[in-house]
Amino acid sequence: MPRRNGLNPLAGSAAADEFMKQVAALQDDAIQLGLAGKRLAGDTAHRATEMAQDYYRRGRTRMTDVEKAVEKKVRDYPVRSILLAAGIGYLLARLLGRR
Repeated sequence: MPRRNGLNPLAGSAAADEFMKQVAALQDDAIQLGLAGKRLAGDTAHRATEMAQDYYRRGRTRMTDVEKAVEKKVRDYPVRSILLAAGIGYLLARLLGRR
């Protein structure tokens, strides 16, 4: 920090020059570290998005398969399906009606 009379006793010394070089290098390293962190966060977010989309597609495919299987069972056994649905409806009404 300069003195009040305008003279800086460290100006021009080899130690002060080396110190300023090190400060500049540290500043550059901090900027590079910040940029690398930003890239890492972006890459991680991108991969997480891709994974979520993949899980969604798999789940949707699996649910479509289950839907087709249930539909086939209902078509193959219509009376049994109606009785089963009625039984489940009755049990749910009994359970939810006891509040």
